[in-house]
Formats: sequence, structure tokens, C-alpha cells
Amino acid sequence: MKKERTGWLIAAICLTVISALLWLAAGNFWSGLTSRMEEGILLCLPGEVPEEMLAYAEEGGWQTRILEEEEGNFQVLLDTKSTGKIRFRETEKVTLLAFGQELEGDCLNLSLHKYFLEEFSLLALALALLPVFCWILVEVWKLLCRIRLRPVRYLPESALAVFLFCTALVLVLGAIHIPREFLPMENVFDMDFYAGSVREFLGQAQSLGEVVPQYRELEHLYQTGLKLFGIFVAGVWGGTLWLAVKRKR
Repeated sequence: MKKERTGWLIAAICLTVISALLWLAAGNFWSGLTSRMEEGILLCLPGEVPEEMLAYAEEGGWQTRILEEEEGNFQVLLDTKSTGKIRFRETEKVTLLAFGQELEGDCLNLSLHKYFLEEFSLLALALALLPVFCWILVEVWKLLCRIRLRPVRYLPESALAVFLFCTALVLVLGAIHIPREFLPMENVFDMDFYAGSVREFLGQAQSLGEVVPQYRELEHLYQTGLKLFGIFVAGVWGGTLWLAVKRKR
């Protein structure tokens, strides 16, 4: 029994170390990809923006850069020192703020997407630790149930286990900062909202990807991140399941 417990402990330590190294390697690789992302707010407008509006934007502290100017396709990149704090994704709100007048078209907040993509590694870590937290929660519950039998022995252990579990949970979840614009207003588990947001983005990428390369690059980054961290999460879940089965035996 003692040898089996020691073997299980060694396997758990090895899995933890390997998972941590893989997560750090994937995080460094991902940071290199996201650091090269262009920042700002890209507007794709059906008509040309008048010079007076561009001047109005520059007076307001915006930096404007015309990326492409063709008939029926006018792309302008807006940037400012506070662009990261501007979380609008609606064309009307952005153009009203920058040009002082609402304009129709498509809007791609590159800074907002970059901020969200930078959180992918922490999101993957939280998802990977989900079965671990559930497992620990079960063990803590077992300790709490034993308090009735031997309170003097199990009360300190239970209190310490609850404290450590809550602290780890707060640290992991507190480190993740998802932009509010990517979350539902009322129910964070509203799957229809997430599905609609994904469909909207993919629709824009398909319709504008030929003329706006930023949509294609952003779509490629999302796909790369999902594959990279999806493999990591699946590996940690599989290892955790193997440890749980091995311990029962």
C-alpha cells in the first residue's frame, strides 16, 4: 500500500511539472504571436471620410492612418494612447467618438481583440485545472464529513484544506481579465450570446477577409490559440483522469 501511494505521488508530481513546463512554453510562444498584433480600431466604411472629419479626429488626440482607399472601400485605422480603454465595437459609437458624427460600416477593435487573446494562456490554465479543483473539492468535502467522527483530528486539516482551496481558486480566477464586451450583460453562461458573437465575427471574416487582411490574421490567431491550448487542456484532463483512476485502484 505504501509503495502504491508513493508511486501515485511521484506520478502526480511528474504530471504537474510536465504540465507547468508545457504551459510556460505555450505561453511564451503565444506571447510572441500576440505581441506582433496591430493595435487600434479599424473602420471599413462604404464611403470616403471627409478631410474635416479626419482633422476633427486628430484634434481630439486620434492618430488616423488610411490603409486603403478605393471606390466603395475606405479603410482607416484609428489609434490613440487610450485606445485600449475604448471598448466599443459598434461603428456608430466609434465614429461618433472620433469624428463627431455617426457613420455606417464595419468596425474591428484590434486592441480589444489583442487584450482578449493575451488572456488565452490564463483561460487555458483555468480550464485545465477545472477537474483538479473538482477533485480537491471532493477531498475537502470528505474531510469536512469526518469532523463529526473525530473533530479534534480533522478540524485543523479541514480548515487548512478549505483555506488553501479558496485561495488557489481566487488567485487563478482573479488573474483572468476578460473584456466585458465579450461577456453577456446578465448571464455569463448565456451560450446563445457566445454563439452569436462567434457567428458574427466569422461572417465578417468571410465577407471582408478578401479586402481586409486584419480579419484573416485575427481569425488565424484564434484558430491557432484554440488548437494550441486545446491540446494542453485535453492533455491535463487526461492525466488527471488517469491519476484519479490509478488512485482508486
